[in-house]
Amino acid sequence: MRKNVSGLISCALFLLMLSSIPSSVFAAGNDWMSSIGDSILLSQLSIPGTHDSGALYESVSGTAICQDLTIAEQLNAGVRFLDIRCRHYGDSFVIHHGSVYQNLNFDDVLDACSSFLSSNPDECIIMSVKEEYDSYNITQTFAETFNDYVAQDSGLWYFTTTAPALGACRGKIVLVRRFSGSVGINAYSSWSDNTTFTCGILRVQDCYQVSYWTNDNKIAAIESLFDEALAGSSSMFYLNFTSGYRSFLGIPDIPGVADEVNEWLEDYFGDDICNRYGVVIMDFANATRCSLIYNSNIIGTKKIVNVSSGRAMDAYGNSNGSNVIIYDYWSNTNQKWLINYLGSSCFSIRSAQSGNLSADVWNWGTVNGTNIALYSYWGGNSQKYLMQSVGDGYYRITPYIASAQCLDAYGTANESNVGTWSYWGGTNQQWIVQNP
Repeated sequence: MRKNVSGLISCALFLLMLSSIPSSVFAAGNDWMSSIGDSILLSQLSIPGTHDSGALYESVSGTAICQDLTIAEQLNAGVRFLDIRCRHYGDSFVIHHGSVYQNLNFDDVLDACSSFLSSNPDECIIMSVKEEYDSYNITQTFAETFNDYVAQDSGLWYFTTTAPALGACRGKIVLVRRFSGSVGINAYSSWSDNTTFTCGILRVQDCYQVSYWTNDNKIAAIESLFDEALAGSSSMFYLNFTSGYRSFLGIPDIPGVADEVNEWLEDYFGDDICNRYGVVIMDFANATRCSLIYNSNIIGTKKIVNVSSGRAMDAYGNSNGSNVIIYDYWSNTNQKWLINYLGSSCFSIRSAQSGNLSADVWNWGTVNGTNIALYSYWGGNSQKYLMQSVGDGYYRITPYIASAQCLDAYGTANESNVGTWSYWGGTNQQWIVQNP
């Protein structure tokens, strides 16, 4: 089944919550990280990225261009992973795709990143830097030249060897190093070619040589790494290159892969199921596809749908004591919920209709049949929940005060009540978190 997750995933994987209530349902491309809590690891997020981010020029159609948008336009569209390929030329870096100079220098890339982060200080950028093509007229190593660039604005960079918390690297560039050196996340020493592999804290799918006749194997490799990301360690970065080329008589064809794969990605993320899919590294990224990816994080305003009935969790009123029920989804604010990370693996679930009325385990009940109703949010344990994946994109929602129980729909008809019950794995106890 598509998007299958094998086994129970630690709820810590899904700490992708807001530190404050958002003003809109969907984040904007230029500041979608701004509403994510500081304690979330970058590796816990679904992140749009670009392959060969500076490749906008070619001499033969279809052979070198990988993007339609400039670096600045990519960042404003929501891209937060840049794949920068640098030729070492005269102790400076110029941007290449293979042998093709891209009319762009590393200074231009850094200027675009610095300007973007200055305007959007809550965002961060993951940048993979790789040595590309043959060096020319150099007097020092690639790493020494890189350090010279860093020295020009050392405050722009955040160097780490592990997955950092977002709060630590806001306003900075996190380096993924694909060259010999000592700083940043090491992706150099064991990077493999045209396959799926593990390189330190990176799990990478980069099967870029694609059959001329079909993209099926490439799509299967992408989907396989999505499944790994859903089930994998929260501290592992999953870098999923959706890019590739097919070759006819030795001539590469990049759009022949990208056109079909990008359409498939839009269908895959168009289901609006929220989870962690890793870094999705695309050719010809655009704002629409980026928004589908970053909105797949469990952030912001969501609808919560019961698996058994297909009906949405519904606040049946707008005052203290109003029941929480299930009802056919019709997009009213009483069927939308603000999911907020509280720390210690716990979440609050507040009604978007009021903004301050929370789903509450009534009277702190810990027995089967305890009602879930609205009550003014005050941060008590009766208003805290764990969210645990049970596979297939479904969640068990567990009250903090009753860890053996879960939220349970007491029927499949409209107005069936939501309460607590001992968890036994029924679909009436499983929920889908989706964009409204």
